[in-house]
Order: sequence, then C-alpha cells, then structure tokens
Amino acid sequence: MDNFGVKGVRDASIWTNNLTANGKLILPLDRFQPYLSGGVGFLNAEPHGKGDGQWAFAGRFGGGTDVALTENIALYLDASYVIPAGGGAISNVQYFSFGWGGKYLF
Repeated sequence: MDNFGVKGVRDASIWTNNLTANGKLILPLDRFQPYLSGGVGFLNAEPHGKGDGQWAFAGRFGGGTDVALTENIALYLDASYVIPAGGGAISNVQYFSFGWGGKYLF
C-alpha cells in the first residue's frame, strides 16, 4: 500500500509497507472456497519524501474466496484490514484493502 492522502493538507501523503505472516482457514466447497485469514507482522509508514519512517508491529485479518476454474487455475478475491499495535502517530495508520487475481496450483 502506498500514498494515503491526508485531509486538509495540500500535497501530503504517507507511504506504507506491510509484511505479515498469515494463516488461512478454508471452507472447501468444491470449486468455490471461501476463507478467513489472519496474521501478524510489521508496518512501516513514511511521510512522502521525508525518509524518516516509523515501524510498528501490526495485525492483519480478512477474508475472501478462491474459485477454481480448472484443477490447476483459480481466481481469487479478498479484503483485509491492517491494524498497527502500540501508540504514536503510526497507530493511526489503519487501512482496509481489496485484492484480486489469479493463481496456478501445482
């Protein structure tokens, strides 16, 4: 994720990087496989162009679905929410994200 806009401030943005280890709880319903996911890791937030980013532990949870088109090819759609732990300015950098794509299963 990058480029959060800051309301009320012109030309201000925040760049973020999120690295988490996640697990999935899958409900296997033939070709349609909904899942819940969750994990922990780190979040880095940096004011655009400033070079003085902050790091924090973060939690991530979400859900989505995999849809198998063939035995080896699937499409997915997911949504997740990232919440940094602790205090300070970085604790306000919570965000919701959507993801989609395809994958090859072997």
